[in-house]
Amino acid sequence: MNYRTTNPLVLTGEGGRQVWGNVPGASGSTARRIDTNFVAVLVHENNGTADYAALIGSVRYRTPRLDLSGTYTYSRNRDNYSRSCCISFSQYAAIEAGANGNFQLGGNFGSAENDIPHQLKISALWKAPYGFNINALWLTFSGRPYTPRIASNQDANGDGINGNDRAYVPRNRTDISIDGNAAGAGQGTVAQQDSAYAVLDGIINGNSCLFSQRGRIATRMSCRNASRSLLDIKISRQIPLINGQTLELTADFFNVLNGISEKWGKATEEGDRLMRIRGFDAVNNRYIYEVDASFGRKSVETNFGASLPQFQAQFGARYRFLGRGQGLRLGLPQEIESRRTHQQVRCPRRERRRQHAAGSDGLRELEHQQHDERRGETHPYAPRGSAAR
Repeated sequence: MNYRTTNPLVLTGEGGRQVWGNVPGASGSTARRIDTNFVAVLVHENNGTADYAALIGSVRYRTPRLDLSGTYTYSRNRDNYSRSCCISFSQYAAIEAGANGNFQLGGNFGSAENDIPHQLKISALWKAPYGFNINALWLTFSGRPYTPRIASNQDANGDGINGNDRAYVPRNRTDISIDGNAAGAGQGTVAQQDSAYAVLDGIINGNSCLFSQRGRIATRMSCRNASRSLLDIKISRQIPLINGQTLELTADFFNVLNGISEKWGKATEEGDRLMRIRGFDAVNNRYIYEVDASFGRKSVETNFGASLPQFQAQFGARYRFLGRGQGLRLGLPQEIESRRTHQQVRCPRRERRRQHAAGSDGLRELEHQQHDERRGETHPYAPRGSAAR
């Protein structure tokens, strides 16, 4: 809040970019503070919007030796701001400003930073000869989007934040004031300026996301990094041993493509800085730019590179001491278990003759005991002839 937002300078020669700060110069504009005793004064508002939709299809093919499945996902993830971390000022500085200031989210709605529209996953399990099992997982997905911007140490709209301003994509040579003298004084000769524009024109023509936006400030998250592919393989074999025991040997290979070639299986990101401010053209009411040839140049991704680590392999062994269905049996001591088994298999006819020899009292006692046993009231470990309590 602590900068003046009234009567901004509108750069009519640069897609209508609004400059809220002081008069533009060689490195952009500086913020006009309402109270110079403070720098940024932030107000939290709930203006974020987002939506997500996905369509998922899958197929599966199975034989006695092969299990093959595939899943394709088409999704659309959109918002007007993708970050959710850090401190308040970091959140504010991460807003990519277009014609408006970064305090205005209008016009920012588009692809989210983690938008992955296409994803294909194929998994296979092959029961190979000689007891080998081979598992493979192939994953291919779209690269993440990014925004074409000006240099990271410059502020085009004077909101006090460097490096968050989106680049203007010129229609043709006359639609931009360009510096052909690199770091030297002045803009160079006309031939040098034309040569510099030829470099910029080649970059624009070589990137469809820029070519489609000629004549306007680039849309947020309108360009996209290259797609990524990942292949993991696991090989295992169980070796049967004595008494149902087994030894399992495993070999896991992660990001196999990177193991085949260093150029494959990497998460790369393209340079997003298209131009640097070199001055201001008051006649045409626009900045003077120098081309940044690093735009679109691939490098190892720093924000999300951990999702595609370099090739790794690990080997393991697991010994199963007990065969399938065999386990430790927790139960009664052997003496009690034997007694219980003996009681359950005792012959009733023989027991009746033995009790009859002991007299009629013994016979009545046996009849009561058998009656209780039928009702389930005799404790299995109680002495013979006594009921559970």
